[in-house]
Amino acid sequence: MLSTQGYRLQISYIEPENLDYGYVSIRAVQVKDYSETLEYSQDGEVQFTIKDYRGGVNHLICAGKGQNEERIILHLYVQKDGSVGKTPYYTGLEENEAVYEFSSADKEKLEEDGTKRLKELQNYKSINVNVEGIDLEIGDIVGGYEEITGTRLQQPIVRKIIKIKNGKTTTEYKVKGDD
Repeated sequence: MLSTQGYRLQISYIEPENLDYGYVSIRAVQVKDYSETLEYSQDGEVQFTIKDYRGGVNHLICAGKGQNEERIILHLYVQKDGSVGKTPYYTGLEENEAVYEFSSADKEKLEEDGTKRLKELQNYKSINVNVEGIDLEIGDIVGGYEEITGTRLQQPIVRKIIKIKNGKTTTEYKVKGDD
């Protein structure tokens, strides 16, 4: 809900001076879009990988409960914006179809699981960035540019993992699409 308005949830522990206890502060703060001011490319000392998968499925034929002509068949299609709908967008040579069988599913369950499956199979771009010297928060937006393919990508941070090993702290960020 917050992300649709350009905000994210900030949770922090605050320990006032001269007190033995603290409290947790939860508030909405504006998302920082680092893709506008910091674009990570391999020209500098940033290590990153951009994946641009273009061989994805854009038409999924979902087969559910039933036998022969009574079997539930549902056609799901990737739309131009990457969403899933019930009308074809890609046709002819651009169409790439697959079959998804879920023989115990009714129409609602078939559509729900079929949509999830098609999102896994469709075209996608993802970025994996290793950068030091900047502290990002969940919801902040990062961007990258890969010069050889000309691929540019902007994605929000969806996971922040802090690890401590042998006294050294490392922070790993996951962006949307790296599920």
